[in-house]
Amino acid sequence: MVKDTGVDGAVVTTTPGTHFALAELALKGGKYVIVEKLFTPTHQEADELVALLKCLIASAYIATYISFGTY
Repeated sequence: MVKDTGVDGAVVTTTPGTHFALAELALKGGKYVIVEKLFTPTHQEADELVALLKCLIASAYIATYISFGTY
């Protein structure tokens, strides 16, 4: 997927322990990345991904779920 020029981005919705490795792989492959919350399990991993984003001039989004219901 990372080397596929027909793929623009990746949505990481796996368990939080895998978010860092998958997001890093996709970012280094030049893909847009959406990461489901919890962004990363550790602050250090989050900082590393943000630093990578700054180097690549890329963008990422942390997805959250919002429920709109009748109360």
